[in-house]
Amino acid sequence: VHAPEQAQLLRKQLDIVYKANISTFHSFALEIIRRYFHIIDIDPSFRVCDEAEGEILRTQAVDLLFEEYFEKKDARFFDFLDRYSGAKSFENVKKMVMSAYGKLQSIPEPYTWLDAHIETFNCDEQEFFRSDLYEIMMAETVSAWGNAAAAYKGAGELLTSEGCDLLAAKVFAEEAACRAAADAARTGGYEAACAAMASFSPVRLVAAKGEKEAYNAIKDAVKELHGQASETIKALKGEFFAYSLSEYVSELNAVYPAAVMFRELILRYRDLYKEQKQEKNVIDFADIEHCALEILKDEGVAAEYRQKFAYIFIDEYQDSNLIQETLIERIKREDNLFMVGDVKQSIYKFRLAEPELFIKKYEAFKTAAGGNDTKIDLNRNFRSKAGVISFTSDLFSASMAGYDADAALYQGVSYSGDLTYETELHIVCKAEEGIPLPDEVAELKSAEREAIVAAALIKENLGKYIYDVKLQAERPLQKKDIVILMRATRNTAEVFRKIFAELDIDTHVDDNDGYFDTVEIELFLNLLRVIDNKRQDVPLIGTLHSVVFDFSADELAEVRLFQPQGSYLDALCAYAEEDTALARKCRAALERIAQWKSLANAL
Repeated sequence: VHAPEQAQLLRKQLDIVYKANISTFHSFALEIIRRYFHIIDIDPSFRVCDEAEGEILRTQAVDLLFEEYFEKKDARFFDFLDRYSGAKSFENVKKMVMSAYGKLQSIPEPYTWLDAHIETFNCDEQEFFRSDLYEIMMAETVSAWGNAAAAYKGAGELLTSEGCDLLAAKVFAEEAACRAAADAARTGGYEAACAAMASFSPVRLVAAKGEKEAYNAIKDAVKELHGQASETIKALKGEFFAYSLSEYVSELNAVYPAAVMFRELILRYRDLYKEQKQEKNVIDFADIEHCALEILKDEGVAAEYRQKFAYIFIDEYQDSNLIQETLIERIKREDNLFMVGDVKQSIYKFRLAEPELFIKKYEAFKTAAGGNDTKIDLNRNFRSKAGVISFTSDLFSASMAGYDADAALYQGVSYSGDLTYETELHIVCKAEEGIPLPDEVAELKSAEREAIVAAALIKENLGKYIYDVKLQAERPLQKKDIVILMRATRNTAEVFRKIFAELDIDTHVDDNDGYFDTVEIELFLNLLRVIDNKRQDVPLIGTLHSVVFDFSADELAEVRLFQPQGSYLDALCAYAEEDTALARKCRAALERIAQWKSLANAL
């Protein structure tokens, strides 16, 4: 920052940054609850239960729910079980209830929402056209036609690149028909969508005589893309256009009594779970945001927070959900909310994050005419050079809707010399297909292969010259410049560290897990689990692969292949009867485990 007034402003902000309320949504919501617990009549000495305790309470609640309804001998309940449970167990119905309850917790008024949507099943044709279900159906229809068009376009472009213009023209005609069908569904509604589906007919991929040789060279790839498009349309037809609308509405009506029963089970489960939590004086993570939102319905409290915060900044906005959005709506003013996010980094959909909130605002702010709604594209990348940025943009522009010039990344570092390397993609085959291995063993074998490839790449590139932006100078690549990113470090990181050590490559694992999740502690916990009960496949395999017994992934696989049926312990014991070096290793491992078990019993 060169302007003196800007530098002065930033220095002042650094001096007072400690006054800012910087927290996660849950921490902020907890602060609200602890300050205003009296508004919702909650015991101020409450605590937040962890996931393990919450799982126990939820299981107890659903068991009580089923006991209660079996005692009632409710015919509606028995009919619901007949429809949706398995032949030998009711566990899947219990999971349905618990899963539905969990998903509802991401909605600000979950049970009002539930009541309204249950009634969708009790509608006539005209009411169906006004329902959210119809909107979802048409949105999925438009999306499916668009996906099919993209696949046809890919097939057509591949044909064109090899000179198969006649066949490409037919495929491009299919693409055009798909886009027309999407437009018809978007603007003309259900009847237009039905007409578009009825009129669509895929072509047979038969090349003309003069194009046969060129087509044969790319035949498999073209058929793959063409087949994807055809399967997408076939699936769409089967889901929404196989019958008349009246038949679909009749099916909805037939499900209505079961839907009402499902709602009743969810509501009673909610009450029983709440009783379980009240007995322990705990709340779970979902309760935190709901309790805070209930408190903020008090206009006096909401007004206090609106007055308190001069500005509200939300980071990682693409990972927000609807209840968090509603919470912010209660405390923001018209001109003090700033949201920062990147929908490409949305990875928490499984935790009920709704990136659609980000997309909706991004699109709305694009066309906002004046006022406070402004979109600023932070698309200059100061971390990467041209090779990484161009690869990322090429990848997302081909696979992500709405990835336009505003969303694309642009190089921010001032370097355009020769030391700009292209991105490389190395594909490592997983464990041999068709060979039945436990997931844990297959994962270890795949990790070993990846580690060997990574180590080779490191050795190959060490010493190559790179341009260091911070130093503004060229220098050789060093080990400290290299990082390996993983989805999770547990198990996999130890495999990499072991193989790298064998190849004389020093490593450091940046493990931010809790104490009991570190590699060393997990190793000994697994060992204790095996000593307690060696018929636990996952701890047993982990212990055998560790430094305690030093079995390689190939050795573990060989043991399993020797006896594919039964537990891994059965396979280990059976292999130990053989007369090989590996069999002797198996016997030694079993003997040591038995010794430790004997000592444990003595203690």
